[in-house]
Amino acid sequence: MKINAKAIIKDDLNWFLEKMSGIQAFSVLSDKELMEIVSQMKAFKFKEGTTLVNHGESANLFFIVQEGEVEVSVKKFLFREKKVAVLGSGDFFGENVLVTNSKRSATITTTTDTTCFVETQI
Repeated sequence: MKINAKAIIKDDLNWFLEKMSGIQAFSVLSDKELMEIVSQMKAFKFKEGTTLVNHGESANLFFIVQEGEVEVSVKKFLFREKKVAVLGSGDFFGENVLVTNSKRSATITTTTDTTCFVETQI
Protein backbone atom coordinates (compact mmCIF):
# COMPACT_ATOMS: atom_id res chain seq x y z
CA MET A 1 0.00 0.00 0.00
CA LYS A 2 2.86 2.41 0.77
CA ILE A 3 4.01 4.12 -2.41
CA ASN A 4 6.24 7.20 -2.43
CA ALA A 5 5.51 8.22 1.16
CA LYS A 6 6.48 11.73 2.16
CA ALA A 7 6.07 13.84 5.24
CA ILE A 8 3.55 16.65 5.04
CA ILE A 9 5.41 19.65 3.70
CA LYS A 10 4.68 23.28 4.48
CA ASP A 11 2.85 23.81 1.17
CA ASP A 12 0.41 21.06 2.14
CA LEU A 13 -0.10 22.30 5.70
CA ASN A 14 -2.64 25.09 5.06
CA TRP A 15 -4.65 22.88 2.69
CA PHE A 16 -4.61 20.08 5.21
CA LEU A 17 -5.64 22.20 8.21
CA GLU A 18 -8.47 23.77 6.20
CA LYS A 19 -9.83 20.33 5.33
CA MET A 20 -9.50 19.04 8.90
CA SER A 21 -11.42 22.00 10.30
CA GLY A 22 -14.48 20.76 8.41
CA ILE A 23 -14.39 17.29 9.98
CA GLN A 24 -16.72 17.06 12.96
CA ALA A 25 -14.46 14.66 14.88
CA PHE A 26 -11.72 17.31 14.87
CA SER A 27 -13.91 20.33 15.68
CA VAL A 28 -13.31 20.10 19.43
CA LEU A 29 -9.52 19.94 19.13
CA SER A 30 -7.18 22.84 19.81
CA ASP A 31 -4.69 24.01 17.18
CA LYS A 32 -1.95 22.27 19.15
CA GLU A 33 -3.85 18.97 19.13
CA LEU A 34 -4.53 19.32 15.39
CA MET A 35 -0.82 19.90 14.78
CA GLU A 36 -0.02 16.70 16.70
CA ILE A 37 -2.28 14.76 14.34
CA VAL A 38 -0.84 16.54 11.31
CA SER A 39 2.69 15.66 12.40
CA GLN A 40 1.77 11.95 12.39
CA MET A 41 0.15 11.94 8.95
CA LYS A 42 1.99 11.10 5.77
CA ALA A 43 1.08 11.55 2.12
CA PHE A 44 0.88 8.36 0.07
CA LYS A 45 0.49 7.97 -3.68
CA PHE A 46 -1.66 5.10 -4.90
CA LYS A 47 -2.02 3.79 -8.44
CA GLU A 48 -5.42 3.58 -10.13
CA GLY A 49 -7.24 0.40 -9.10
CA THR A 50 -5.63 0.11 -5.65
CA THR A 51 -7.96 -1.12 -2.90
CA LEU A 52 -7.29 1.07 0.14
CA VAL A 53 -9.66 -0.63 2.58
CA ASN A 54 -11.90 -3.70 2.42
CA HIS A 55 -15.38 -4.08 3.87
CA GLY A 56 -15.22 -5.94 7.19
CA GLU A 57 -11.53 -5.30 7.90
CA SER A 58 -10.38 -3.87 11.20
CA ALA A 59 -10.21 -0.11 10.90
CA ASN A 60 -6.95 1.51 11.92
CA LEU A 61 -6.28 4.15 9.23
CA PHE A 62 -7.88 7.53 8.57
CA PHE A 63 -7.59 9.04 5.05
CA ILE A 64 -8.02 12.49 3.51
CA VAL A 65 -7.94 12.56 -0.31
CA GLN A 66 -5.60 15.29 -1.55
CA GLU A 67 -5.68 14.51 -5.28
CA GLY A 68 -7.48 11.94 -7.36
CA GLU A 69 -10.63 9.98 -6.82
CA VAL A 70 -11.81 6.91 -4.92
CA GLU A 71 -14.95 4.80 -5.21
CA VAL A 72 -16.91 3.67 -2.16
CA SER A 73 -18.79 0.39 -2.49
CA VAL A 74 -20.77 -1.70 -0.03
CA LYS A 75 -21.62 -5.38 -0.03
CA LYS A 76 -25.09 -6.32 -1.18
CA PHE A 77 -26.47 -9.85 -1.42
CA LEU A 78 -23.60 -12.22 -0.72
CA PHE A 79 -20.59 -11.11 -2.75
CA ARG A 80 -22.05 -8.37 -4.95
CA GLU A 81 -20.88 -4.85 -4.33
CA LYS A 82 -22.74 -1.65 -5.09
CA LYS A 83 -21.05 1.70 -5.73
CA VAL A 84 -22.51 4.24 -3.32
CA ALA A 85 -20.18 7.24 -3.62
CA VAL A 86 -17.19 8.78 -5.33
CA LEU A 87 -14.83 10.87 -3.19
CA GLY A 88 -12.32 13.44 -4.40
CA SER A 89 -9.99 16.17 -3.18
CA GLY A 90 -10.78 17.21 0.39
CA ASP A 91 -13.05 14.25 1.09
CA PHE A 92 -12.17 11.82 3.86
CA PHE A 93 -12.96 8.33 5.10
CA GLY A 94 -12.11 6.15 8.08
CA GLU A 95 -13.04 8.84 10.61
CA ASN A 96 -14.88 6.24 12.71
CA VAL A 97 -11.50 4.92 13.85
CA LEU A 98 -11.10 8.19 15.75
CA VAL A 99 -13.96 7.37 18.11
CA THR A 100 -14.70 3.64 17.89
CA ASN A 101 -12.95 0.36 17.35
CA SER A 102 -15.15 -0.59 14.42
CA LYS A 103 -14.76 -2.64 11.27
CA ARG A 104 -14.81 -1.10 7.79
CA SER A 105 -18.33 -0.59 6.50
CA ALA A 106 -17.27 -0.23 2.84
CA THR A 107 -14.57 -1.05 0.32
CA ILE A 108 -12.62 1.94 -1.01
CA THR A 109 -10.77 1.67 -4.33
CA THR A 110 -8.89 4.33 -6.29
CA THR A 111 -10.38 5.15 -9.70
CA THR A 112 -7.44 7.36 -10.70
CA ASP A 113 -3.88 7.78 -9.46
CA THR A 114 -4.59 9.24 -6.01
CA THR A 115 -2.69 10.99 -3.22
CA CYS A 116 -4.05 10.68 0.32
CA PHE A 117 -2.93 11.94 3.70
CA VAL A 118 -3.03 8.91 5.99
CA GLU A 119 -3.03 8.84 9.79
CA THR A 120 -1.10 5.73 10.70
CA GLN A 121 -0.71 6.19 14.45
CA ILE A 122 -4.31 5.92 15.63
